[in-house]
Amino acid sequence: AYFINMYVDSVLNYDTSTVSFTPSQYNFVPKVALPVLSPNGGSFSTTQEISIICSTSGAEIKYTLDGSNPSIDNGIIYNGPFKINSSLTIKAVAIKTNNIDSDIASVSLQLLLQN
Repeated sequence: AYFINMYVDSVLNYDTSTVSFTPSQYNFVPKVALPVLSPNGGSFSTTQEISIICSTSGAEIKYTLDGSNPSIDNGIIYNGPFKINSSLTIKAVAIKTNNIDSDIASVSLQLLLQN
């Protein structure tokens, strides 16, 4: 069995040797890959360096640190790893012109207080 994620209605073609998909709309728009945040959550007792990557070439990543959803109009443009030293939730979205924005990735990091 095979599972294929589709973001637009398509026509399945099978000619006894080849399977192919043709979008039913000529204006097929690809979706940007989900950003990956590292570390991917958890507890910490020291400053953490956060990195975010996206496998879609040329995508811009925007992130928030206040729990709001990032978008083309909201958030900080990711330009490289950054450090945090408090408990927070980081949300990230990847955006590319002429593509559907990625889903929003989210991680929660908890600062452990030291006595």
